[in-house]
Amino acid sequence: VSCGGAFTILIDREAVLWGCGSNVHGELGVGDFEGRAAPTRLASLSATPMRSVAAGERHAVAVSIAGDVYAWGSRRHGALGLPLLAGSEARGLPTPRAVPALRGRRAVAAASGSDWAMALLEDGSVYCWGKGVQPRGGGGGGARGEGGGEPPSPRRRALSAEALSSAAGAAPSGTATPQLLELPASCTAVAAGRSHGLALCGGGDATVYSWGVGDYGQLGAGAAEERPHAERLPLPLGVAPRCVAAVGYGSAVLVGRAAGELGPPQPPALSAGSALSLADGRRWGELAERVGAVFASPALLARASARRTGRPRGARGDVRDADAHVRGCAARGCGPAR
Repeated sequence: VSCGGAFTILIDREAVLWGCGSNVHGELGVGDFEGRAAPTRLASLSATPMRSVAAGERHAVAVSIAGDVYAWGSRRHGALGLPLLAGSEARGLPTPRAVPALRGRRAVAAASGSDWAMALLEDGSVYCWGKGVQPRGGGGGGARGEGGGEPPSPRRRALSAEALSSAAGAAPSGTATPQLLELPASCTAVAAGRSHGLALCGGGDATVYSWGVGDYGQLGAGAAEERPHAERLPLPLGVAPRCVAAVGYGSAVLVGRAAGELGPPQPPALSAGSALSLADGRRWGELAERVGAVFASPALLARASARRTGRPRGARGDVRDADAHVRGCAARGCGPAR
C-alpha cells in the first residue's frame, strides 16, 4: 500500500494495482479524472505483474516484476519522467505509461515526492527526475501553494530544483529526463519525502545519504540546512542502517546492531541501588532519564527479555519496588527511606 497526497495505490496478491481517492490529475491511473471511493483496478496494467508502487503528491510511479518503470498522474515539473506536452495531457496523464529513458534498465524500486521521483536499478544505481518546490516569489507556482498543509517555518522558503535535480547533475530548473544520482556506492533502498531524498548504500558497511530541502531537519544533518548534493548521514557508532523511510517533511532510518556484535539487544540497566542512590541525592532529572531509557527500550518490550533482566516478583530490592518508592518520594518531596 502506498499513500499519496489524497489518494492510495495498492498491490494485491496477484501483483495487480488498484487505486482509490482523489483523481484530479489522473493519479489513480484508471484512465479518467473521476475520483473513486472504492479501490478500482488499473486496467491498463492488469496484465503486467507489478513489484512495487510509490505514490507522490499528485502522481505515482510503479515498477513491474520485469523491471520496467511506469508513471501516471500530474506532469507538473516533469514528475513522470516523460516529455512535457501541452493540450489534453497538460492536466495530467490518467493512464500509466512506461518511462522511456529507463526501458531495459531493470528497476527494482521507486520513490515519489511532491513533484519529483526516483528509481533504484538492479545494478544499485539511482536515477531521479522532476524537481523540488519553487521558492516563494519564483516562477512556475510550485507545490507549496496547492493542497496539503505546510508546517510553519521561520524561513518560509524552500530550495527549488537545485536540491533535487542538481544532486543528479541536472540543470537547476529541473528535468523530465531521469538523471543519474551521484553516489559513492551502489544502493539497496531509496525513499522520497516532499522535497528531499534518502538512499541506503553499501553492503555490510551500509551508509545513508540525504539531499534536498532540510528546513525542518529532515536531512538529519544536525541543523536545518539544504543539501544540493547527496551527503552522508551521520549515525551513532555501533549501529548499522537497515532501511530508510521518508514522508512529507520527515525521515526515519531503521538501524540494527553493527557487524560483529552478537546476541540479542539488551535494555539499559538500572539497579535498585542505583535508583535509590540517585533519589538520595535528589537527582530527579537524571533518575527520570535513566528510568525512561529502560522502559522505552525495544528489548524490554519482549517478554523473554523482560524475564531475563527482571528480578522475581516480590524479591527484596526489586526495581519495581524502588520505582514505586522513588515516585512516591518525588511527589512528597522527601528523600529515600533506608
